[in-house]
Amino acid sequence: MRRFKTILSIISAAAVIFSSQAGLLAYTNDDISTITVNYASERYNPNSGVGGFVARLYTMALQRNYDVDGYNNWCDMLAAGELDGANCARGIFYSQEFRNKGYDPDTYLTILYRVFFNREPDTAGFNAWKLVLFHGKSYEEVLEDFINSTEWANVCLSYGIRSGGTGRPTANVSINNNIAAFVNSLYSDVLGRNADSAGFSSWANGLATLQISGKEAARGFFFSPEFINRYNTLGNSDRVRIFYRVFLGREPDSNGLDSWVNILNNGGSLDDLFNGFSDSPEFRNKCLSYGILPVISDNAGIAVPVDKTYIVTTENGGIAFVRGHFDEDAANAIFNNTNNYRSNARVSMLGSASDSDMSSTRQRAVELSYSFGHTRPSGGLFNTLFSGGRAMGENVAYGSASTNFSSVWRNSSGHYSNMIDTSYHTMSQAVFIPEGSSRAYAVQNFFG
Repeated sequence: MRRFKTILSIISAAAVIFSSQAGLLAYTNDDISTITVNYASERYNPNSGVGGFVARLYTMALQRNYDVDGYNNWCDMLAAGELDGANCARGIFYSQEFRNKGYDPDTYLTILYRVFFNREPDTAGFNAWKLVLFHGKSYEEVLEDFINSTEWANVCLSYGIRSGGTGRPTANVSINNNIAAFVNSLYSDVLGRNADSAGFSSWANGLATLQISGKEAARGFFFSPEFINRYNTLGNSDRVRIFYRVFLGREPDSNGLDSWVNILNNGGSLDDLFNGFSDSPEFRNKCLSYGILPVISDNAGIAVPVDKTYIVTTENGGIAFVRGHFDEDAANAIFNNTNNYRSNARVSMLGSASDSDMSSTRQRAVELSYSFGHTRPSGGLFNTLFSGGRAMGENVAYGSASTNFSSVWRNSSGHYSNMIDTSYHTMSQAVFIPEGSSRAYAVQNFFG
């Protein structure tokens, strides 16, 4: 038996700008080439490396040619390892320019496939993504799923940058001669021995796949017990020479050697040496020319916007966009309060509904903000959003963001009967606040 209850209405009332520093050498995708920064013009190759990555984003996502200043700013951050592929993509996809395009779900998903998977959509996958977009998942949340894919990790690796997602690249990588020489130098110059096969493979692959930076790899050797024991047996001159060979790939000049020896003679430490060399422009440029990230920044990145873009199906198969966010605390309060009422009424507690039902209830909250009622904007009753064959009930309301919705429903006999109905076993709930609105739209669905 399906149950439908009455409505209770409570009537009341990214362009991202980055700065860059002069003197940076930009890494290109040919392993060893560098190009000198020239701030008066385009300074990256738009067909390869970080330049190709950024140009591709402009073309595929914004569907236009890049502007030189914006292009160079993105490339500077990527080349320096201060920005990863995910945050660069977020900057484009969360920009006002991208939002203004108002891409429909088919176009949006096609762009995601091309940018993040480097291919056209497959039918099964495409339809699955459309389904989640029409069942309570936002454009931005789907974007994050694509960012965390293995395919995106492989795309980024092909351009010589970190993906920034949780996926790990599976594409085969070759260890170029420069990376091999750098790792061998860590073994021979720092530890004073030849590399073991397993250790060499681990460090070299980590550098080649951009999972670790040159600074991180060096730290692993210079602060290992094996080197510290060796360091304690060396004179200051020999200590400094090791740092020159590893970080700068050369023997020290006399002035540089004397300066560092003097620092050590006056209480300078291993930390002082490491930080001085690993943060030097010369080491940074060496890494970039080798295809190694000099450092992996701990920057906070580009935050996912609080208000996200959701889709509502309207009459005759049309769509409408609704922006806003969910109040999770308010939703949790509805669940807890409803079970408290059931406990007081001496009926069994409700469990949490399935993930699928939860997603559909979130979609219902979005729909309510567009067209309030138990009838969906597309014309069907609320239960058409859920899998069939079950007894169902729904309570809906709108009010201010501070409204205690469960208390209001408790004071309405029709809604309260839903809340304590013994034929229901699970419940899902959501509270949605549209962008720029003081209203909150609440819904709870009950399942037998």
